[in-house]
Amino acid sequence: MLAILDAGKATGEWHSSAAIVESLSTVVNEHDRHMREVQFGLVLAAFDDIATSPFEYQFELICRIPAWALEAWTWLRANSEESEHDVDA
Repeated sequence: MLAILDAGKATGEWHSSAAIVESLSTVVNEHDRHMREVQFGLVLAAFDDIATSPFEYQFELICRIPAWALEAWTWLRANSEESEHDVDA
């Protein structure tokens, strides 16, 4: 594989067999899947710590509902009668 990469870099011409491309695609896809799972795993691992020490992570505890949470969510009208007549183009 390194020889193919070196030759392509040196000449600007990239040649490889279908088997190599398929194998490389498998490796890249597996790496991508692995990275997504690791990132979510980090969130899960940190959740308990964040929940017990929110100030260390710059979270703010509030006792009221934020104004943005009380505003109408116009984009959620997919199943209502209004959705047929109130669509932004």
